[in-house]
Amino acid sequence: MAMCRKVWKICCLQWRKELFTVRTGILFLMVFLYIRMLVSPLNVFSQSVGILNTPWVFPFLTNDTMCQVVFAAFAIFLFCKAPFWGKEGYYMLARARKVPMVCGTVLYIVTMSAFFVAMLFLFALVNQIPYLEFSGSWGKLLGTLGYGGALMPGGVRFSVSKQILSGFSPAEATVLALLLEWGCVSFLGGLVYCLNYMIGRQAGTIAAAAFTGLDYAIVNLLPFRYYHYSPLSLAKLDTLKGIGLFGYPSLKYAFLFFAGAAGLLLLIAVVYTKMKKGDLYEGK
Repeated sequence: MAMCRKVWKICCLQWRKELFTVRTGILFLMVFLYIRMLVSPLNVFSQSVGILNTPWVFPFLTNDTMCQVVFAAFAIFLFCKAPFWGKEGYYMLARARKVPMVCGTVLYIVTMSAFFVAMLFLFALVNQIPYLEFSGSWGKLLGTLGYGGALMPGGVRFSVSKQILSGFSPAEATVLALLLEWGCVSFLGGLVYCLNYMIGRQAGTIAAAAFTGLDYAIVNLLPFRYYHYSPLSLAKLDTLKGIGLFGYPSLKYAFLFFAGAAGLLLLIAVVYTKMKKGDLYEGK
């Protein structure tokens, strides 16, 4: 229990230290404006045809390749300061010791990832007001764009997948998209943290950026089997062909990948911390 309390306190300290900063505020403002740019054509289309949209746009945003790349870039920027050891670092280390401090920082990354994804969903809703109505169905607007191939005024900035419309209920698709995006952002944040911690600043950022580009490379150049190794691809419902048909990854595989990756990154960070001799901050 004492270990858990220390981990939780470190997590809370990181939240207080990182959330209310100018840098984080500017980041979330950029996210808000980017999502506004994405859904604005949808609002114009809604106004022109006189049909209100439903609150189920999020799965289509995370299913779009370019949207995922931009969301991942925002997430990497959010965590690029890892391992987040500032002036308070020596104080936290003296009170909590090495392993609880590492675990608390990892918990901060996981919970901040959940908050980041929740903000993506909230911004998608807010930016559709007043052209939004709450409904349990996909609605005529998304159905028209998905099945009818209608073009939104100003150009389509994200795709409305027929596979998602026909394969999932709106609530199911939204919950799955939220969980998968959380797994993706947590993976990127954990990777940034581990490599920045073990190798030095920017090593994790560069590696995470490489993973960000992998999804785009698969779509345009590489065989589909590489979807199994791309976190951004595994967060897209279109990539997950139900039960893993024709070699595509399945939903089960995606969740196991993100859970296993999170556990592995935590294990690596803890083992490295235990094996590291001398100052935990040496070289940081």
